[in-house]
Order: sequence, then C-alpha cells, then structure tokens
Amino acid sequence: MRLSERDQSYSLGARPFQLAHRVWDQVDLKAAAEPELIRLSELSREVARLGVLDGDKVLYIDQRDTPHQVQLTNGVGSRAAVHATALGKAMAAHLGTEERRRLVSDSDLTAFTDHTIVTPGDLDQQLNIIKARGYAIR
Repeated sequence: MRLSERDQSYSLGARPFQLAHRVWDQVDLKAAAEPELIRLSELSREVARLGVLDGDKVLYIDQRDTPHQVQLTNGVGSRAAVHATALGKAMAAHLGTEERRRLVSDSDLTAFTDHTIVTPGDLDQQLNIIKARGYAIR
C-alpha cells in the first residue's frame, strides 16, 4: 500500500501484483488440465495432448493416450514445430497480432510431410481459418 501525501488516500503499489504473478506461476498446468485431457480423449477416442509454446516450437507437457493403437513419434517432453502440428497452429492462431506476425515471419517453415505449410502467407491464412473454426487439424 502506498499513501498519497496529496489527498491522504491509499493505493496499491506494484508489490501485490508481483505476488499475484508469483502465485499464478506456481499453478500446476498439468494438474489443472488433466480432467479435460481425459474427457477429450474419451470423447474423441483419440490422443489428447497438452502443450505450451516455446518460441517457434510446441513443448508437449502431458498426454492421454487412446485405447486403440496410435503410433506417435514424439511424446511428453519433446518439441515440435508450431507450423507442423495441429496443437501448435491452434495456439498460434490465438496469439496477439504482433506475436503472431513475428512467429509467422521468423519461423523456419521446414516441410515434414507433403501437407506441411511452408510459406508465411499460407500459414497466416491457415491460422485465420483455425481461429474462426475454433480447432486445428494436422
């Protein structure tokens, strides 16, 4: 709290916001998302993954497998190019304008399959579609 000498009133200083940020940083994202990962996996009968953006990569931090056989080449703890994964594109589609522009223009858009988007213009267009649709495929 800070006392204003001018009108003898109190206002919050930066410290409460710093403390709130510290608490938020300690939230266990995996634990918070676990019920939804389970629900999504059971509902879709597909693998459900949780990831965070790490530069121009997606870092997979949790996963719920499906009962039927699916072979994934990367698992929890691995990273994948944002432009080459549905999860990465879904997150990138919802970035702020400047952050998204930087990601699209600065990323190395390497082709991993015949379907990988490799031009900034095509990626930006795909991200607009994904944002409007609400989900990403591939």
